[in-house]
Amino acid sequence: MNRLATDKRTAVIAALVEGTSINATCRMTGVAKHTILKLLKDLGCACAAYHDAHVRNLPVRRAQADEIWAFVYAKQKNVTEEQMEQGAGDVWTWTAIDADTKLIISYMLGDRGAGTATAFMQDAAARIANRVQLTTDGHHVYVDAVEDAFGADIDYAMLQKICGGVQHALARYFMDYNFCRIHSTLRVTPAMEAGISNHVWSLEDLANLAN
Repeated sequence: MNRLATDKRTAVIAALVEGTSINATCRMTGVAKHTILKLLKDLGCACAAYHDAHVRNLPVRRAQADEIWAFVYAKQKNVTEEQMEQGAGDVWTWTAIDADTKLIISYMLGDRGAGTATAFMQDAAARIANRVQLTTDGHHVYVDAVEDAFGADIDYAMLQKICGGVQHALARYFMDYNFCRIHSTLRVTPAMEAGISNHVWSLEDLANLAN
């Protein structure tokens, strides 16, 4: 299969980061659907690897963690056991953000159980270089997960809120957020504010990660 030229890859990525559907991106760019899906997979893997290697040793003072609910194919109550085995149903994106630099420190896709919470907190702890003040919502699984990951070397509080292929897309989204987008209150990207990048990444830079 012929490799997409950089300008074509950049056009595809520009559409995807703006939330354009894959089918619409095909129509807009003239790129075949299977080619876009392969690019998304390759770029997602590259973004995840870059984040894992470079978003480390962070001097975070205040961090906040939360979970974002979504579903694959259909909501949990509407899927069969067979569909669940294929990955359908509820899914949660766990995120930890530096409250000062707005950098996404860690993210993880999974259920809302203790196992995912523990893995997520251990990943976040491995990326922070110092004692940190951490705030989460009132989800009970955080208590043991935070203690397992940080021990006593943390200032931790819960904030009780009152309110009424997916992994590749997440990796690409958080890479774009951290390195490519200038934050409105910072005037630089979160990665620049955190000191792990010295320039605003272009979408072409992002596209070249998949080389």
